[in-house]
Amino acid sequence: MLNFRDHDWLAVPGATHLWVDILPEDRTVDDLRWSLEFRYVATGGKWRRVRHSQRPKLDLTVSIFRPCVRRWDEFEHVSFWFREAVLLGKTEPGSLIANYFPKCGLPAEHYFLDEHIWRVSGRNGRFLTVELAAFGGDSGLADGLAAMLVPTGADDAPPLQDADFWKENSQLYLVEEVPFGVVTVQTPRNVADPEAYALGRAKSLLGLEFPSEVQIVDYVGSRMTCELMHGNFYVHLHFHGFYED
Repeated sequence: MLNFRDHDWLAVPGATHLWVDILPEDRTVDDLRWSLEFRYVATGGKWRRVRHSQRPKLDLTVSIFRPCVRRWDEFEHVSFWFREAVLLGKTEPGSLIANYFPKCGLPAEHYFLDEHIWRVSGRNGRFLTVELAAFGGDSGLADGLAAMLVPTGADDAPPLQDADFWKENSQLYLVEEVPFGVVTVQTPRNVADPEAYALGRAKSLLGLEFPSEVQIVDYVGSRMTCELMHGNFYVHLHFHGFYED
């Protein structure tokens, strides 16, 4: 469920997931790079006979956050819902970027949402219930957090707001079931069995086993990637199906 603009939204299965990248030099789970990716397409009666490629879309990415977990099944305790801790630097909720595509043929609108909180409010197997609320400083998404919180003529900074304030007043609010979807293991080229290496890394660092799909990608010769990506194989371990647009 997503509240944003005037559309009803449908989360795209497979493309909406929790993702983590493991590099060869990573030694502990604290070294890993985490990302939450939400992909939405407009839905409802007026879009029933319109292909997905022609509908409005919204891509949200929360990246570079520190969940402070030892294993994947500790994610049900991850919370960045208390803004006080974020402001004091005790937690790192990551960066939230929104890319809104009004419809096919129109330029995308890109926003960096610098005020947001989120949490995992439940877990069912490898599916996490994620709740997120965000304000944006750009007028395309919001009138600005400060203008809403600071009374006219006030000399002091406003008190930190509680979670209910964010839920009721945020410009973007969502609750979504998000699978622990993809682990990408960058594998050195001198490894004899890249798939076995990747599976071993996912198990030792996160306690994850038995992906539903394994995809090995070699970017050497690709014109779409930078030369820095040519050093390793990229082994994508899909734990909830393989998505391809």
